Amino acid sequence: MDGRWRTKALLVLGLVALGSLAAALFLGGKDYSRKETVPESPEVKESLEVIGRMLARPEQTAQCLARDASARARFACEALARQMSEAEVMGHSESAWVGQYLNLSVEFRLPNGQAVEKNFYLKKQEGRMRITGVQ
Repeated sequence: MDGRWRTKALLVLGLVALGSLAAALFLGGKDYSRKETVPESPEVKESLEVIGRMLARPEQTAQCLARDASARARFACEALARQMSEAEVMGHSESAWVGQYLNLSVEFRLPNGQAVEKNFYLKKQEGRMRITGVQ
C-alpha cells in the first residue's frame, strides 16, 4: 500500500509541476495583475473623451477603435453607440490597468432616467487611447 501511495503522490506532484510550467510558458511572464488608477489620470480623462466622442457620433465609431480590435468588439461598439447616442455620460465608477489594457466602468443616464453601467477596455495606440472592447 505504501508503494502505491508514493507512486500516486509523485504522479500528482509531477502533474502539478507540469501544469505550473505550462502556465508560466503560456502567460509568458506578463503581469496581468490589476493596478487601480486615479480618476484624474490623463489616460482616464482621454478614455472618457473617446467614449463620449463615439456616442456623440455613432457613424465615426471606427475612428475610436484600436486597429487590432476584433470584429466582435467593433460590432458591439457600433451597436452600443447607436443605442446610447441619446445617453449622457455621468462618469466612471472604477478604472484599472490590467496588463496593457485600461478597464473603465462608465455610468450612463438614459433619456428615461435609467442608469446603465458598461465596461470598456482601452489601450494606448499610436499615442492615443483607443477602444478594444466593451461589455
